[in-house]
Amino acid sequence: PKQAFDKALRSDPVSAFGGIIAMTGVVDEAAASAMAELFAEVVMADGFTKEALDIFAGKKNLRVLTMPRATDLPHAKIKSVSGGFLVQSADMARINNHDLEVKAGTNDDEAALADLVFGFRVVKHVTSNGIVLARDGATVGIGGGQTNRVDAVDLAVRRADKSAQIAGEPTSFAKGARLASDAFFPFPDNIERLAEAGVTHVVQPTGSMRDEQVFAKAAECGVTIYGAPSRHFKH
Repeated sequence: PKQAFDKALRSDPVSAFGGIIAMTGVVDEAAASAMAELFAEVVMADGFTKEALDIFAGKKNLRVLTMPRATDLPHAKIKSVSGGFLVQSADMARINNHDLEVKAGTNDDEAALADLVFGFRVVKHVTSNGIVLARDGATVGIGGGQTNRVDAVDLAVRRADKSAQIAGEPTSFAKGARLASDAFFPFPDNIERLAEAGVTHVVQPTGSMRDEQVFAKAAECGVTIYGAPSRHFKH
């Protein structure tokens, strides 16, 4: 549990201040001690050891909640709009390695595939335009809610840069990272930006009129692209 928490915190330690910590599994003493060093409003998990609860008891105004696993998730979402409601299907899509198709580069890196699948599962929870940088089973930079995809890529890279600086690392966390995009890249300029940052692999839905231009630019920059069967596009 502590290793998972440390990786999550390293992704964006600035935004973590005053937030909510949610974890699958049981929070033990080591994880609770690490969490207690951070100002948080809520800690949620499947369960807590007695030692963990004793540590949290000393934190003023901290809410500690058990979080039962949902067994029957709703298949529709309702949002209010002017004059009524919008009902839409919930994004229930999940992918695995076998769902991805190489569009540029080679299919020869299982570690990269694992990060791409992980990143694509995370990016569906990021407001579009959404970008997730992942490395070694953890996010290292997230860019969301941008009006164009270039800015989303740039934000994710800048956050990876900042997090590395805070951690005292000489190299940005973006270097060697894998990128997940919630929708296709409409222009090759996104590839140029992420390649410049050292990103090596990308997973994105396909369907743009300029897909072939994007794939050609990726091949030119030495970036491997995998096509995903569906897009997310959270709004």
